[in-house]
Amino acid sequence: MKVAQKWISVKERLLETIPCRVGTECSEAVNVLTDGRKVLTAIWNGLHWICDAEFWDAEFEEITHWTPVLLPLPEPPKGE
Repeated sequence: MKVAQKWISVKERLLETIPCRVGTECSEAVNVLTDGRKVLTAIWNGLHWICDAEFWDAEFEEITHWTPVLLPLPEPPKGE
């Protein structure tokens, strides 16, 4: 059975973090969607998103949604 994947708003819920190095925490890697409609891979450290090198293409954009790293990606949310 295939489970439908959806984008989760960062206003609705952020990722849980676990200890990943001495004194730091991080989430699992997820796909994130920016307000400029770019999809990047990132982790959440409890305070900030840490994105891959392609982040500079979206440097001034805000991350609005996330979804687990699974394919295929869901359609972007409408009207936000």
